[in-house]
Amino acid sequence: MLSLQRYEFKTNHEEWINTVKPRLGSDVSDSVHAAITATHENIEAYYMVRTEMRAAPLAKHSGGGRGRPTPRSFRSIVESM
Repeated sequence: MLSLQRYEFKTNHEEWINTVKPRLGSDVSDSVHAAITATHENIEAYYMVRTEMRAAPLAKHSGGGRGRPTPRSFRSIVESM
């Protein structure tokens, strides 16, 4: 999910970072640089997995029978992209 967070950070803040060029601590600067320069492939699959992960506790609690998502379901989502 770190890739999804980086993608959202880049989408929301890239223009500001490139315009203002804020002074950041070295650890924060490294994280920001990684987010801004990352390529974001299969982002739709990450959104689908996040949605499924958020829905899983609700399904389990309401007796929906699905429980939590499995790594197998994640792989099938990524392979279908």
